[in-house]
Amino acid sequence: MLQKKEKKDSDSCTRVFEKYYRELAYFAFRILKDRDAGEDVVQDMFVMLFEKGLPEGDGEALKSYLYVTVRNRCLDYLKHLKVVEKYQVENAEGETSEESILASLIETEVLSILKREIDALPKECAKVMRLLLVGYNSVEIAQELHVEPSTVRAQKQRGLVLLKKTLPRNIFLFFFKRIL
Repeated sequence: MLQKKEKKDSDSCTRVFEKYYRELAYFAFRILKDRDAGEDVVQDMFVMLFEKGLPEGDGEALKSYLYVTVRNRCLDYLKHLKVVEKYQVENAEGETSEESILASLIETEVLSILKREIDALPKECAKVMRLLLVGYNSVEIAQELHVEPSTVRAQKQRGLVLLKKTLPRNIFLFFFKRIL
């Protein structure tokens, strides 16, 4: 009994598709101004109908349902295009490519390693190294931390020695070559 109902639903979906596809595709094209996108929207709607089954109702109710569904899907498609367009405009300067994504990933990992190693330093030494990395010089660090410049230089030397032991050489040189 269930197989016959599925067959009947499949047959009725096929008939509805054959009867309404062209006019719905044209309707979608008129909204979207893109023939391929209009056809895709209508085909996706019919796939949904095949999966969920046709709604109950007579011919006019079904036709109205189909048109409203296509209209809503076209509006959703246009909203999606606006989001994509906005994203592309925002990223026009620094286009997101596989290389830039990979570079961002590597940068994030390297900064994570650096942060972890600085956090492992003695407390006062770590403070000095953080301020060095954001561009402070020894005098500015001394003022910020309310210590003598000689204390800052000692903590800086201590931090460099400890980080040189724990960080990979290329990461250490990248961040600290201007300080050395």
